[in-house]
Amino acid sequence: MPDLVESIYKVLSEGKQISDAEATEFGTEIATLIKDRLEERTKPARAFTIRMSNIGKGARQLWYDKRYGKDEDLPPHTIFKFIYGDLIESLLLFLARVSGHSVSSRQAEVAIGGIKGHIDADIDGVTVDVKSASTFSFKKFANGSLKEDDPFGYIEQLAGYSLARGTDGAFLAADKQNGHIAYLPIPKE
Repeated sequence: MPDLVESIYKVLSEGKQISDAEATEFGTEIATLIKDRLEERTKPARAFTIRMSNIGKGARQLWYDKRYGKDEDLPPHTIFKFIYGDLIESLLLFLARVSGHSVSSRQAEVAIGGIKGHIDADIDGVTVDVKSASTFSFKKFANGSLKEDDPFGYIEQLAGYSLARGTDGAFLAADKQNGHIAYLPIPKE
């Protein structure tokens, strides 16, 4: 199977016939994503729990999050940024699939020791966490330096997902400013 990033770039540069069913499925996914993200603002905040997505945070930060919760509501531009990241994730996974790669287990729930999380997807049997990043942060995915400088605990989060799935892990990252894509494998060990 060709390299994932090369396959996606090939589809983008050469084009690809997409069936009406594939286009409709993708459109429905995007519509559902927008609906869910906007409606979640109208629901009560869920109670604090340890989740795989916050495993990499320090104990003190987790204690404050549990004890005090959010200091304030997220500003609209931050909410927009998160929705934009969700759209990029959906687009990358769609492009991976139409470029010939196996994409499965989207948002599958995993658990280790009662700590739950949801993976983004498995691509070709590898548990993949999709990230959209600024140009500055994207460099860590492109050159592999995330392994030495991971202030958000992304590797610990992915390690939890991979351990729960029994697979290798990887990041599929997009530079949301310039459109570059990188794939950073993180083996089980």
